[in-house]
Amino acid sequence: TLGHVVVGLSQEALDATRIHERVHVRQFERWGVLLLVLYPLAGLYAWLRGGCPYRDNVFEQEARLAESATVCAVKKPPQHDQSMGR
Repeated sequence: TLGHVVVGLSQEALDATRIHERVHVRQFERWGVLLLVLYPLAGLYAWLRGGCPYRDNVFEQEARLAESATVCAVKKPPQHDQSMGR
């Protein structure tokens, strides 16, 4: 992802990563070209702290969090209101 351009190997790959990549688009809208410097610095910071430059990069964490929140919301069964009726 660079700006509003998301590249994928196939339509299926794009569909599978849509939520994650949209977060990166929003990050680029928020930070502009500064993100081109901040992203690798965040990876370096994670690595210097003993983490993984990709997995522990705050920009990737934000994207994965949005992705997992959406997956959880989709998988969550509907709740019934127990206060009504009986």
